Amino acid sequence: MLLAALATCLLELQSLGVEVRAGPRRGLTVAPVTISSPVRGVRFERPGSAEATLTVDCALALALARSADRLRELGVEVVEWVSATSVRNIRRTHRLSRHSFGLALDVVALRGPGGLRYTVAGDFERGTGLPDDCVGAPETSGGRLLRTVICTLESSGRFRRILDPDFDGDHWDHLHLEVPPMARHAAR
Repeated sequence: MLLAALATCLLELQSLGVEVRAGPRRGLTVAPVTISSPVRGVRFERPGSAEATLTVDCALALALARSADRLRELGVEVVEWVSATSVRNIRRTHRLSRHSFGLALDVVALRGPGGLRYTVAGDFERGTGLPDDCVGAPETSGGRLLRTVICTLESSGRFRRILDPDFDGDHWDHLHLEVPPMARHAAR
């Protein structure tokens, strides 16, 4: 069953034009894939690393690929990430983080045309999202872009959870994007 799901996931990624290969297994990832950047026109880069690949569970790769067109429409050319697959506990608990399974990505910055760079630590405006208006009224273009990206990804239904600086102090400098395991990852 899992092999069939992985094969289906790989085929869908390829049909979306994403350069992808199965494996290697990292951490506790059940369906690991390595995607090469760019993904449908959006580059995923790890600051300080020359490597242009990202190894995660196929469910996360698929959610990122399915979201890339919308990110590009919003002006996002580069997503800077600092943590993907790594075995560790959720801070101050004994429960494994979704990063352990390759189901989460920590994003620290977004870059747009002309090299504009918006960091979560410096540009996210806390408390601007409202119950009836997810984006709210950020005062800066960086704050507006970050809130719009968060709201767009949340409303897509592709992500199980998105944690930002409004969630808690542990996320003051990054967005935690998390998907459900592939077996429960419905086609969206």
